[in-house]
Amino acid sequence: MRWAQALAGLHAVLGLGVVLIAAGSGTAVVAAPNPVRSNTATHTVSIHADGSYRVSMEQTVDMAFSTRMTLGGTIHDGFRLPNSDGPIPDYLRAEYSDLEVTVDGSHQDAEVDRTEHAVEMEVEEALGEGEHTATFGYTVTGASAIASGGRPTERTERTGGTQRTAGTERTAGTERAAVTERAAGTQRTAVTERTAVTERTAAAVIHVRPLRSGDVTVRSAVPVDSVGCVTIPPDVTPCGRKDAGGWTVEQDEFGTAGDLRIVLSADPRSTASVTVQ
Repeated sequence: MRWAQALAGLHAVLGLGVVLIAAGSGTAVVAAPNPVRSNTATHTVSIHADGSYRVSMEQTVDMAFSTRMTLGGTIHDGFRLPNSDGPIPDYLRAEYSDLEVTVDGSHQDAEVDRTEHAVEMEVEEALGEGEHTATFGYTVTGASAIASGGRPTERTERTGGTQRTAGTERTAGTERAAVTERAAGTQRTAVTERTAVTERTAAAVIHVRPLRSGDVTVRSAVPVDSVGCVTIPPDVTPCGRKDAGGWTVEQDEFGTAGDLRIVLSADPRSTASVTVQ
Protein backbone atom coordinates (compact mmCIF):
# COMPACT_ATOMS: atom_id res chain seq x y z
CA MET A 1 0.00 0.00 0.00
CA ARG A 2 2.80 2.37 0.91
CA TRP A 3 4.54 1.59 -2.37
CA ALA A 4 1.31 2.26 -4.24
CA GLN A 5 0.80 5.56 -2.45
CA ALA A 6 4.42 6.53 -3.14
CA LEU A 7 4.09 5.72 -6.82
CA ALA A 8 0.82 7.64 -7.00
CA GLY A 9 2.49 10.62 -5.39
CA LEU A 10 5.42 10.39 -7.81
CA HIS A 11 3.02 10.27 -10.73
CA ALA A 12 1.25 13.33 -9.42
CA VAL A 13 4.54 15.21 -9.11
CA LEU A 14 5.61 14.17 -12.56
CA GLY A 15 2.25 15.16 -13.95
CA LEU A 16 2.52 18.51 -12.27
CA GLY A 17 5.97 18.88 -13.72
CA VAL A 18 4.69 18.21 -17.20
CA VAL A 19 1.95 20.79 -16.77
CA LEU A 20 4.43 23.37 -15.54
CA ILE A 21 6.73 22.75 -18.46
CA ALA A 22 3.86 23.04 -20.91
CA ALA A 23 2.67 26.21 -19.23
CA GLY A 24 6.16 27.66 -19.36
CA SER A 25 6.67 26.77 -23.01
CA GLY A 26 3.48 28.62 -23.96
CA THR A 27 5.27 31.94 -23.66
CA ALA A 28 7.97 31.01 -26.19
CA VAL A 29 6.47 29.00 -29.03
CA VAL A 30 9.07 27.40 -31.27
CA ALA A 31 8.14 27.71 -34.95
CA ALA A 32 8.35 24.75 -37.27
CA PRO A 33 11.34 24.68 -39.64
CA ASN A 34 10.95 26.90 -42.70
CA PRO A 35 10.48 24.70 -45.78
CA VAL A 36 11.85 27.39 -48.14
CA ARG A 37 15.60 27.96 -48.27
CA SER A 38 15.33 30.67 -50.93
CA ASN A 39 12.67 32.22 -53.16
CA THR A 40 13.78 34.59 -55.96
CA ALA A 41 12.15 36.08 -59.05
CA THR A 42 13.28 37.87 -62.21
CA HIS A 43 11.05 39.66 -64.72
CA THR A 44 11.47 40.51 -68.40
CA VAL A 45 9.10 43.17 -69.75
CA SER A 46 8.74 43.47 -73.54
CA ILE A 47 6.95 46.69 -74.55
CA HIS A 48 5.17 46.64 -77.91
CA ALA A 49 4.75 49.56 -80.29
CA ASP A 50 1.06 49.92 -79.34
CA GLY A 51 1.85 50.51 -75.65
CA SER A 52 0.91 47.03 -74.42
CA TYR A 53 3.58 44.75 -72.98
CA ARG A 54 4.30 41.11 -72.22
CA VAL A 55 5.79 40.04 -68.89
CA SER A 56 7.81 36.88 -68.40
CA MET A 57 8.58 36.07 -64.76
CA GLU A 58 10.82 33.23 -63.63
CA GLN A 59 10.52 32.17 -59.98
CA THR A 60 13.10 29.85 -58.44
CA VAL A 61 12.37 28.13 -55.12
CA ASP A 62 14.80 25.98 -53.11
CA MET A 63 12.86 23.67 -50.76
CA ALA A 64 14.33 22.24 -47.53
CA PHE A 65 11.69 19.48 -47.46
CA SER A 66 8.55 18.44 -49.31
CA THR A 67 5.39 20.50 -48.87
CA ARG A 68 2.72 22.38 -50.82
CA MET A 69 3.77 25.80 -51.99
CA THR A 70 1.99 28.81 -53.55
CA LEU A 71 3.83 30.16 -56.58
CA GLY A 72 3.25 33.45 -58.36
CA GLY A 73 2.01 36.58 -56.64
CA THR A 74 -0.38 39.51 -56.35
CA ILE A 75 -0.21 42.89 -58.08
CA HIS A 76 -1.79 45.89 -56.40
CA ASP A 77 -3.40 47.40 -59.47
CA GLY A 78 -3.25 51.02 -58.36
CA PHE A 79 -1.59 52.70 -61.32
CA ARG A 80 -1.71 56.39 -60.48
CA LEU A 81 -2.19 58.82 -63.34
CA PRO A 82 0.95 60.95 -63.73
CA ASN A 83 -1.02 64.00 -64.93
CA SER A 84 -3.45 64.20 -62.01
CA ASP A 85 -3.16 67.12 -59.58
CA GLY A 86 -5.59 65.70 -57.03
CA PRO A 87 -4.46 64.72 -53.52
CA ILE A 88 -5.64 61.17 -54.20
CA PRO A 89 -4.93 60.51 -57.91
CA ASP A 90 -7.35 58.36 -59.83
CA TYR A 91 -6.50 54.78 -60.65
CA LEU A 92 -5.62 53.71 -64.14
CA ARG A 93 -6.81 50.12 -64.15
CA ALA A 94 -4.79 47.81 -66.37
CA GLU A 95 -6.02 44.59 -67.99
CA TYR A 96 -4.14 41.30 -67.54
CA SER A 97 -4.67 38.42 -69.95
CA ASP A 98 -3.12 35.44 -71.76
CA LEU A 99 -1.75 33.90 -68.55
CA GLU A 100 0.60 30.95 -69.09
CA VAL A 101 2.18 29.06 -66.18
CA THR A 102 4.68 26.21 -66.01
CA VAL A 103 6.20 24.47 -62.97
CA ASP A 104 9.41 22.55 -63.63
CA GLY A 105 8.55 22.62 -67.33
CA SER A 106 5.00 21.26 -66.99
CA HIS A 107 2.03 23.39 -68.00
CA GLN A 108 -0.32 24.35 -65.16
CA ASP A 109 -3.91 25.55 -65.35
CA ALA A 110 -4.18 29.06 -63.94
CA GLU A 111 -6.43 32.08 -64.25
CA VAL A 112 -6.18 35.80 -63.55
CA ASP A 113 -8.13 36.44 -60.34
CA ARG A 114 -9.25 40.07 -60.05
CA THR A 115 -10.30 41.75 -56.82
CA GLU A 116 -11.20 45.38 -56.12
CA HIS A 117 -7.67 46.80 -56.33
CA ALA A 118 -5.50 43.75 -56.90
CA VAL A 119 -4.77 41.00 -59.42
CA GLU A 120 -3.73 37.51 -58.34
CA MET A 121 -1.87 35.09 -60.59
CA GLU A 122 -0.98 32.05 -58.50
CA VAL A 123 -0.81 28.26 -58.50
CA GLU A 124 -0.40 25.86 -55.58
CA GLU A 125 1.84 22.86 -56.09
CA ALA A 126 3.34 20.01 -54.05
CA LEU A 127 7.09 20.54 -54.26
CA GLY A 128 9.73 18.07 -53.16
CA GLU A 129 13.06 18.85 -51.57
CA GLY A 130 15.45 20.75 -53.83
CA GLU A 131 15.21 23.51 -56.43
CA HIS A 132 12.12 24.19 -58.54
CA THR A 133 11.40 26.71 -61.30
CA ALA A 134 8.06 28.26 -62.19
CA THR A 135 7.41 30.63 -65.12
CA PHE A 136 4.54 33.08 -65.45
CA GLY A 137 3.79 34.85 -68.73
CA TYR A 138 1.02 37.41 -69.15
CA THR A 139 0.01 40.40 -71.29
CA VAL A 140 -0.82 43.84 -69.89
CA THR A 141 -2.88 46.48 -71.72
CA GLY A 142 -4.19 49.82 -70.52
CA ALA A 143 -1.21 50.52 -68.26
CA SER A 144 -0.11 53.51 -70.32
CA ALA A 145 -1.07 57.17 -70.37
CA ILE A 146 -0.12 60.43 -72.06
CA ALA A 147 1.82 62.86 -69.88
CA SER A 148 3.51 66.18 -70.52
CA GLY A 149 7.20 66.71 -69.99
CA GLY A 150 8.63 64.29 -72.49
CA ARG A 151 12.02 64.47 -74.15
CA PRO A 152 13.07 67.99 -75.25
CA THR A 153 12.93 68.28 -79.03
CA GLU A 154 15.00 70.63 -81.23
CA ARG A 155 13.48 72.19 -84.34
CA THR A 156 15.85 73.75 -86.86
CA GLU A 157 14.82 76.56 -89.19
CA ARG A 158 17.02 77.67 -92.12
CA THR A 159 16.50 80.95 -93.92
CA GLY A 160 18.22 82.67 -96.83
CA GLY A 161 20.48 81.17 -99.47
CA THR A 162 22.94 82.21 -102.20
CA GLN A 163 21.97 84.33 -105.17
CA ARG A 164 24.01 85.43 -108.21
CA THR A 165 22.85 88.20 -110.54
CA ALA A 166 24.51 89.26 -113.83
CA GLY A 167 24.14 92.76 -115.21
CA THR A 168 25.59 94.76 -118.12
CA GLU A 169 26.61 98.39 -117.69
CA ARG A 170 27.34 100.70 -120.66
CA THR A 171 29.42 103.87 -120.31
CA ALA A 172 30.09 106.42 -123.01
CA GLY A 173 33.62 107.76 -123.39
CA THR A 174 33.27 111.23 -124.90
CA GLU A 175 36.98 112.00 -125.22
CA ARG A 176 37.72 109.52 -128.02
CA ALA A 177 34.11 108.85 -128.94
CA ALA A 178 34.72 105.32 -127.92
CA VAL A 179 32.13 103.15 -126.26
CA THR A 180 33.31 100.89 -123.55
CA GLU A 181 31.19 97.99 -122.17
CA ARG A 182 31.86 96.42 -118.90
CA ALA A 183 30.07 93.24 -117.93
CA ALA A 184 29.61 93.30 -114.20
CA GLY A 185 28.90 90.06 -112.30
CA THR A 186 27.43 90.82 -108.93
CA GLN A 187 27.31 88.10 -106.26
CA ARG A 188 25.26 88.46 -103.14
CA THR A 189 25.36 85.78 -100.43
CA ALA A 190 22.66 85.84 -97.84
CA VAL A 191 23.58 84.82 -94.31
CA THR A 192 22.38 81.34 -93.42
CA GLU A 193 20.63 81.43 -90.07
CA ARG A 194 19.96 78.51 -87.76
CA THR A 195 17.31 78.86 -85.11
CA ALA A 196 17.02 76.09 -82.51
CA VAL A 197 13.69 75.84 -80.75
CA THR A 198 13.59 73.62 -77.63
CA GLU A 199 10.19 72.48 -76.49
CA ARG A 200 8.66 69.83 -74.25
CA THR A 201 6.20 67.53 -75.96
CA ALA A 202 3.77 64.92 -74.74
CA ALA A 203 5.13 61.45 -74.03
CA ALA A 204 3.78 57.94 -73.72
CA VAL A 205 4.24 56.72 -70.13
CA ILE A 206 4.08 53.01 -69.30
CA HIS A 207 3.57 51.68 -65.76
CA VAL A 208 4.90 48.26 -64.72
CA ARG A 209 4.39 46.50 -61.39
CA PRO A 210 6.30 43.25 -60.80
CA LEU A 211 4.25 40.18 -59.90
CA ARG A 212 6.78 39.37 -57.18
CA SER A 213 9.64 41.29 -55.64
CA GLY A 214 12.65 40.88 -57.90
CA ASP A 215 14.84 42.33 -60.64
CA VAL A 216 13.17 43.67 -63.80
CA THR A 217 14.63 43.95 -67.31
CA VAL A 218 12.78 46.21 -69.76
CA ARG A 219 12.97 45.80 -73.53
CA SER A 220 10.99 47.99 -75.90
CA ALA A 221 10.05 48.10 -79.57
CA VAL A 222 10.38 51.90 -79.39
CA PRO A 223 13.21 53.84 -77.72
CA VAL A 224 12.97 54.35 -73.96
CA ASP A 225 13.60 57.92 -72.84
CA SER A 226 13.80 57.31 -69.09
CA VAL A 227 13.01 54.81 -66.34
CA GLY A 228 11.99 55.82 -62.84
CA CYS A 229 10.89 54.10 -59.63
CA VAL A 230 7.88 55.57 -57.85
CA THR A 231 8.83 56.14 -54.21
CA ILE A 232 5.75 57.67 -52.62
CA PRO A 233 3.26 58.63 -55.36
CA PRO A 234 3.59 60.77 -57.32
CA ASP A 235 7.33 61.16 -56.55
CA VAL A 236 9.61 59.38 -59.03
CA THR A 237 13.33 58.67 -58.65
CA PRO A 238 15.50 57.73 -61.68
CA CYS A 239 16.54 54.10 -61.35
CA GLY A 240 18.00 51.22 -63.30
CA ARG A 241 20.87 51.05 -65.73
CA LYS A 242 20.88 50.94 -69.49
CA ASP A 243 22.77 48.26 -71.38
CA ALA A 244 22.67 46.46 -74.71
CA GLY A 245 19.68 44.37 -73.61
CA GLY A 246 17.56 47.31 -72.46
CA TRP A 247 17.09 48.69 -68.95
CA THR A 248 17.66 46.64 -65.79
CA VAL A 249 16.17 47.67 -62.44
CA GLU A 250 17.32 45.77 -59.37
CA GLN A 251 14.98 44.62 -56.62
CA ASP A 252 16.27 47.01 -53.95
CA GLU A 253 15.74 50.07 -56.20
CA PHE A 254 11.96 49.91 -56.11
CA GLY A 255 10.17 52.42 -53.92
CA THR A 256 7.26 51.97 -51.55
CA ALA A 257 4.74 51.88 -54.38
CA GLY A 258 6.57 49.12 -56.25
CA ASP A 259 5.76 50.94 -59.48
CA LEU A 260 8.09 51.30 -62.46
CA ARG A 261 7.43 54.38 -64.64
CA ILE A 262 8.80 54.13 -68.19
CA VAL A 263 8.76 57.13 -70.56
CA LEU A 264 8.86 56.18 -74.23
CA SER A 265 10.64 58.37 -76.74
CA ALA A 266 7.76 58.25 -79.20
CA ASP A 267 4.76 60.24 -80.33
CA PRO A 268 1.95 59.04 -78.05
CA ARG A 269 -0.61 59.66 -80.77
CA SER A 270 0.87 56.70 -82.64
CA THR A 271 0.54 54.45 -79.59
CA ALA A 272 -2.81 52.82 -80.11
CA SER A 273 -3.51 51.57 -76.60
CA VAL A 274 -2.52 54.79 -74.86
CA THR A 275 -5.54 56.46 -73.35
CA VAL A 276 -5.96 60.16 -72.61
CA GLN A 277 -7.45 60.97 -69.20
